[in-house]
Amino acid sequence: MSDSSSAAPVVLDVWCELECPDCHLALSDVHALRARYGDRLEVRLRHFPLEKHKHAYAAAQAAEEAVVQGKGWPYIEAVLARTAELARSGEPLLIEVAAELAWTPRSSTPRSSTAGTCSSWTRTRPRARRSASPAPRPM
Repeated sequence: MSDSSSAAPVVLDVWCELECPDCHLALSDVHALRARYGDRLEVRLRHFPLEKHKHAYAAAQAAEEAVVQGKGWPYIEAVLARTAELARSGEPLLIEVAAELAWTPRSSTPRSSTAGTCSSWTRTRPRARRSASPAPRPM
């Protein structure tokens, strides 16, 4: 991709796993590309949760819920910034990040009467490999 202007934006599909420390490091590259190419680059997140990370599916599903509630990229970036903590604490961290961004996680198929829990996140496979909305421009 050159710096010259083109008519159609280029789409960058970023395959990511929200419990992966390397994915957190790659986020700075995505920011740099977005800063350089602006609106000519459409960045889409594709979930790729790995089974070796036991909270990856829950994090992917939570991120999809955040997208629906208009908090997708802020949620994704906040979780990626805390991958080590996610590995240790799991779902409580996902709920905490949601609260910090002022949205309440809701499961699409309630399995618990406990408000604010993410119990279905670990029991159902998320809509993995689905894209989130385009990444916002860095400030």
